[in-house]
Amino acid sequence: MLVVVVVVAALFTSGRLAQNTIGDLKTNCNKGKFCQSKPANCDPQTNCIYFLSYAPNPADKTVTWELLGDVGGSNQKYIALGLSKDQSMGDDALIYCAMGSNVAPIVGLAGNPVGHSSTVAVNDPLLTVKKQLHFCLQVNSNVQLTGGGLTGTKLWCRVVQKITPTVNSSYVWNLNGGYYFLMASGKFDSKSSKFGIHATGEDPMFPYVSNSIVNPVLATTTTSVSSASSKNCVSQQAKQKLVKAHEQRS
Repeated sequence: MLVVVVVVAALFTSGRLAQNTIGDLKTNCNKGKFCQSKPANCDPQTNCIYFLSYAPNPADKTVTWELLGDVGGSNQKYIALGLSKDQSMGDDALIYCAMGSNVAPIVGLAGNPVGHSSTVAVNDPLLTVKKQLHFCLQVNSNVQLTGGGLTGTKLWCRVVQKITPTVNSSYVWNLNGGYYFLMASGKFDSKSSKFGIHATGEDPMFPYVSNSIVNPVLATTTTSVSSASSKNCVSQQAKQKLVKAHEQRS
């Protein structure tokens, strides 16, 4: 999902964030917001490797996302959520939350084209996005950071995103659709604006892949994947698809 990242919309940093804490992330799961995690039913403050919640806000036509990843408790890291039409990496719409040297994280929208090689070779673990950042500032109304930070080893962000995008981009999608959720994390170099490759193989930080297609606006599950043995595990078939996505870029 995140071998290459092309930033296409919305960079935002806030110095005035809501006072909610990491302990509030699991509050109201299945009561106005819907949650997924790795492992299943984990505690965001202790044993969650990845945590995701989404809450549709019909009145203001937005969806509120909450993203969390265990990044080891240091700055210069990112977490990202991919909205995917399958369980493979590539051609996904991404929401990223990165922690550089600032007190508050930065968030943005991005995409990862399959076979994209014009900016960086596949075997290069970092992709420079500095040249694209000026585009982000022009369309920052599509996504807004309302809470987040680094708490212990956990990086988390609360992000409000417009359901219908106001920017014309192949990788900023209408949220009223069915998507698999993919989550990953990696290194972020704030000085050079580079994102590192996510964990691979049997690493505990291997990306999370949902086993169902979800519409985050209607909060409905539309398709189950029988090969996924549980909601907190990536099936062997899904792992093969994720690895295949890397091979296609070599």
